[in-house]
Amino acid sequence: MIHYAENRVYPLYSSMTDSQVLPEEIQFQPNQIDPRFSAGARFRMTPSKLDTTLFLLKSAFDCLKFEPNQKALSELGKILHVDNEIELMDFSIKILSLGFLSVTSVHRFNNIQLAMDFEEIGLKIMEKTDSLFKMIETLVDETASSGVIKKSKNYHFGIPDFLEDDLAYAYDDNCYFNQHLFIDHKDQSIAEKVMVKFNFPQNGIYIDGWNFFSGWSLYLWTGNDGPIPDTDFMGCDTIHLCTTATCSNSISCYTESLRAISERGESIKPEQIRDIINHDNYTLQRIHLYNHMIKENHFLLVEYQNNSAHTTERIGTFREAMNAVIVAVEGIESEKNRKIGTFIEIILFVFSSIGLYSVIFEIIRFLYDKELVTIFNIVTTKDIFYISTFVILSLIYLIIAKKRE
Repeated sequence: MIHYAENRVYPLYSSMTDSQVLPEEIQFQPNQIDPRFSAGARFRMTPSKLDTTLFLLKSAFDCLKFEPNQKALSELGKILHVDNEIELMDFSIKILSLGFLSVTSVHRFNNIQLAMDFEEIGLKIMEKTDSLFKMIETLVDETASSGVIKKSKNYHFGIPDFLEDDLAYAYDDNCYFNQHLFIDHKDQSIAEKVMVKFNFPQNGIYIDGWNFFSGWSLYLWTGNDGPIPDTDFMGCDTIHLCTTATCSNSISCYTESLRAISERGESIKPEQIRDIINHDNYTLQRIHLYNHMIKENHFLLVEYQNNSAHTTERIGTFREAMNAVIVAVEGIESEKNRKIGTFIEIILFVFSSIGLYSVIFEIIRFLYDKELVTIFNIVTTKDIFYISTFVILSLIYLIIAKKRE
């Protein structure tokens, strides 16, 4: 038996409103959004676990899982149809307490030769799944309206509001996915051909009856006769994708932030960029914390995927991009502080000049009134004004000349 699974993750950046209270059941009707569904199609939401944790964190559940009823699954099969020999077996949408949204579909290949083209078939299924984004977006909105989750105020599917017009991709394109092929021991000969064609390494890992081989977003599971590990190990894949999504999305946002700064300069608010930097570091730290609270065999699987996907290098690029943005933000703040300082200097100089002018004016008037100086016998009040003004302007000129030096 051969199965194909696509697992994709969107950076939703939502949060559970009350992690100690289990949410009430929600019935979502996709036909209200997508005419390809009938009135009988439903998605039922239940609190769930990723089945990877040794113990729970603050949340009473790891995710909210939306599963279609039989009617909705049948109609999803028509929407995602790419070949008569491929059958949709399972479909689920999960809103994770980590702040991400995952969409997983599992297909059965009734013709084992299709396994040789599973990458190409997977891309076709991916394009079909893309067409469900509007329904998925509405499902998230309704879940937020019910009070179960709280959407981010500054992000929409991972894109900061102030960069909405700058990024080269749209919300529905901001997803990260992996393709998995499961081949049981009865079809070992086709598994060997798949390994050769897609250059899978020979040194995979053995975990719970499965031989697991990792490529670049392509994963091969061979040798087991049991059910495909769509619960436990797809949860590990989701954690791995959350790291990928955080780093890759952040790198794109930082890059576009630099471009926006170079083009729009001080019209960009530094506090907005610092908010996304703080949020990205917080999100990545939560994922790292979660990694240390999962079962040992699951942790090994996540680490194996991270190594094959060069996640360490990706995190390094994330840090470099973040540091570049921090330097640019500090430049904006420094320029703003300089202008503010100059403005304050001007204000203080004006008030000082007024005070100095008043003092000089009063001194000259005093000397004039008391006739203490002979020259003032021929000086009028108008002349006093001119003399005071000349003295002040001379002082201003000397101060400016000194500052230029």
